[in-house]
Amino acid sequence: MLGSLILGAGEIRSVYESVGQPFAGFFVFPNGVVAPGFSSPTPNSPEASGVDYLDRVIEVSGKRVRSGREVQELAAEAGLGGSLRYTLDRPGEGRLEVTVPVEALPASFFWQVVLPLAMAGVLALLIGALPIMMRPDSPSARALFIWSWSYATNYCLLAFDYFWVYDLVPFLYPLGAITKASLFHLALTFPERRWPMGTPAQGISLLALYGVFLGLSLLNIYSVLNPPGLTTLLDSLTVTSLAAGCLAFLATSLYAAFRGSSVESKHRARIALAGPATVFVVLLAMLIPTLSGETELPPQIYQVPLFLMPLT
Repeated sequence: MLGSLILGAGEIRSVYESVGQPFAGFFVFPNGVVAPGFSSPTPNSPEASGVDYLDRVIEVSGKRVRSGREVQELAAEAGLGGSLRYTLDRPGEGRLEVTVPVEALPASFFWQVVLPLAMAGVLALLIGALPIMMRPDSPSARALFIWSWSYATNYCLLAFDYFWVYDLVPFLYPLGAITKASLFHLALTFPERRWPMGTPAQGISLLALYGVFLGLSLLNIYSVLNPPGLTTLLDSLTVTSLAAGCLAFLATSLYAAFRGSSVESKHRARIALAGPATVFVVLLAMLIPTLSGETELPPQIYQVPLFLMPLT
């Protein structure tokens, strides 16, 4: 937890110091693919209207680029008031060129996006730490802590590294894998332990569960230097696996709420049902707009349901 907070503080400071500095007008993932609109401070600005989510930046003013860092460095070199000509590879359409003026990174991005996400990350860490401090021997408390820690670190405190700072990518992808695997882990332990938990097969089953998702994270690392088609597939897989994890947790909680082995187990399950149910519905609603690029909601909206689950 302490390491997450220290790294998060460094990321937040880096973004804060960048406010007012030249930036491309849109954010770019490490592999040069344009990030979705909700991560940009001006997602619908006329200047950047010719740039779409999943476009891959091939050249900037005639110079070949391979990463998001290179795109932002060239924007910084051009300076405020300058313009850059981007050669984009758009899925299904081929190459095209757009010219976008260099903008100043607005302070509103820090106050309306970065700071709220950082505060949400700290809250998630606290939510995950409280149960394990109260019941350190509880398997569900341990699973919840793993989920809260990995989610808060990857998707809140260090989220900006994916499209602005670029210091820790690709090391963050395994954290995302742990987030997804721990949802299934939590479904197997709360509100009651289910097979194979509590059996001789528990260790090998958990090793296989986390191993599969960590293996998939290697594909994310590979995608950093590969075509946007792979990025689209991995985005879909990420949202789908998160939804599947929430559905598994929802199913086990729903079963325990009515068929639990004790009154206490039924009571805990009924209290917690609001969390996974809300998360599952919202993640399904996000799947299509996330992949199509029609993501106009502020990023805080995407975080709310994911904090409702550990809170309940």
